[in-house]
Amino acid sequence: MFRKKTTHKYIMVYCGDHVKYDGKWEELPFAENVVIDKSIEFFDDPAPCYIHQNAVQIRLLAELEKTCRTPEEEQDTRWLSLLSEYMGIPSITKAVFSEK
Repeated sequence: MFRKKTTHKYIMVYCGDHVKYDGKWEELPFAENVVIDKSIEFFDDPAPCYIHQNAVQIRLLAELEKTCRTPEEEQDTRWLSLLSEYMGIPSITKAVFSEK
């Protein structure tokens, strides 16, 4: 009868004082060239369909989660560099997680 309220993980990505992305973690936009490169690496598919694009996104999110185990590690420069690379945004300076 009563539904459990679901919470979602959100992330705000900053370059200096500018917010470059503010949205759901699982919808983090990855650079097209990264998705294609990873699709070739994972599936030998240079023109990924929606299914392969989604699979690549899930694997990249899992890799980012594996690399960042605690909230303090979100600010680790190696993690921010990896996030910058995957999103195709140079110089990400900060990422802030929240749940709603």
